[in-house]
Amino acid sequence: MFKRLMLLLVCSIPLAAQSTAVLFGNVVDPLGAALVNAAVTATNEATGVSVSVQSNESGDYVFVDLKPGSYRIVCQQAGFQTFEQSGIVLEVNRRARVDLHMAIG
Repeated sequence: MFKRLMLLLVCSIPLAAQSTAVLFGNVVDPLGAALVNAAVTATNEATGVSVSVQSNESGDYVFVDLKPGSYRIVCQQAGFQTFEQSGIVLEVNRRARVDLHMAIG
């Protein structure tokens, strides 16, 4: 019995680790130049749980280990209008790319 329980636990670990998704992209200005340190927030539309990151020196951002579902992404940077997009569907074990094109404002 103990051996079966241990086997079940060991076999279920990879399944738990694979039940997330990745959301990534690039933050750019109207001319296509990278925006550094832009605040990017992803919010699960069903649960309201939010996670925030900042874009790096290349304008790239990445969210790892997000729960599958529908997300809203918001990006803010001084001197630019707030970018917002809803309905971004993340699936298990998938990567979704959403590039953020910021308007001056």
